[in-house]
Amino acid sequence: YSPAPSIPAVPTWYFFLGLSFGHVLTSRNAVPYNLDVWQSIVNILLVPIYSIAVCFYLVSKLWTRMVETKRRPKKVHPPIIIAPRQEEGKVNMNGSFKLTKNDNFDGFLAAQGIPWALRRAADQARPTHFFRHEGDIITIKITGIIESQTTYVIGGPPKETCIRGRVFLDTLEYIDDGICSRKKAVSEDYDLVVTRVLAEDGMSLTMTSKAVFHDERDDIVCIQLFQRID
Repeated sequence: YSPAPSIPAVPTWYFFLGLSFGHVLTSRNAVPYNLDVWQSIVNILLVPIYSIAVCFYLVSKLWTRMVETKRRPKKVHPPIIIAPRQEEGKVNMNGSFKLTKNDNFDGFLAAQGIPWALRRAADQARPTHFFRHEGDIITIKITGIIESQTTYVIGGPPKETCIRGRVFLDTLEYIDDGICSRKKAVSEDYDLVVTRVLAEDGMSLTMTSKAVFHDERDDIVCIQLFQRID
């Protein structure tokens, strides 16, 4: 919807012209000839010409603004993608998401004994996570500094995975607006809990990773934000 264009203001010199005509009519000293003759000339010629000029100016300005309004490009809003539900309480994770922000990712890796050089590279990398989700079968593919692809059965038996030479047994389950992966270490002294939650509009994803240690060390949590790219 475009608002109707406002009527443009009449230029100041139009009013000065009208005032000049009025001065001529009211000042007898300025008009040495018969005043009736001048009044007739003004009424017959100048007044109609002045009125037509003002009307022409207003119409031309109004027309110009209407044309400019029609030519002005309309603002196009990007479509909002709502993540559809497969079943009640089961979010559809299909899509591709690119990492945009890390919070305490370096500390999360350090607690697992990852060397500084690898932590630095991983913290600066911006990998992409791809999800192919059909029913309770989901494939998670990660591309970037570390690449992997794993297919899970949500709510199914444990799946063996390997991260930097460390073996885990993974199980997946649904949570509100996302999924939760519990990674039980086979030979390490800690487990991992990774949740992936979609935003309400489906345009972003928040991944929260927590390292739970078997000894007295405190849990370490990092949060990563992803933006939908497809």
